[in-house]
Amino acid sequence: MHCMHPTVLLCGHLTKKRLDFAWREVESYLSAEHVPKEITLVINSDGWGDYFWGFIDKMNALTDVTFSAKVYTAKSAAALVALAANRREIEEHGLIEIHLGSVTLESNEVNSQGKVSGRITEQLRKGRERTFALMEKCGIPKEGPHMDQLLAQNWLTLNAEACSQLGIVERVV
Repeated sequence: MHCMHPTVLLCGHLTKKRLDFAWREVESYLSAEHVPKEITLVINSDGWGDYFWGFIDKMNALTDVTFSAKVYTAKSAAALVALAANRREIEEHGLIEIHLGSVTLESNEVNSQGKVSGRITEQLRKGRERTFALMEKCGIPKEGPHMDQLLAQNWLTLNAEACSQLGIVERVV
C-alpha cells in the first residue's frame, strides 16, 4: 500500500457523527474528476458504537473502488471495519481486537421471567453472524485456539505477528 491513495482517518470512538464525517470524505474522493481505484482507511480506534455496520455496508456497495486499511489499533467496531477492507497492513506494534458485541440492558428490556427482548437478542445474533463472516473472509479459522478465545472471552486480541501468520494482513510495517 502506498500513501498516494486518498486517505481517510478513523480515530477515537466510531460515533455516528465521526463515521458520517469519514463517509463524506470518501464521497468527496468519489466525486472528484479522477475517481480513485483505492481509498486507504488509517485506523487508530477503540471502536465503540453500533453505526459501523452501515459504514461497512457502504464500503461493500462500492464496486469500482477498493478499500485498504492501515491499522495501528483497531478494537471492536474498528476491527470489523478493518476486516471489511479488501487489503490490510498493520504497524509492528499494532493490534486488532475483535469483540462479539454486548449491550447494556434497561430494566424495561427484561421481562419478569428474566427474558431479554427478542429485538436485542436478534441484533446480537446478526452481529455475531456478520462478525464470523468477516473473520472467515480474512482467513481466521472457524475452529481452534483463536475462535476458542473469542467465544470464551467475547474478545480476540491479535498482535501484528498473529495477523501476519493468519494472513489477515499483507504486511507488517
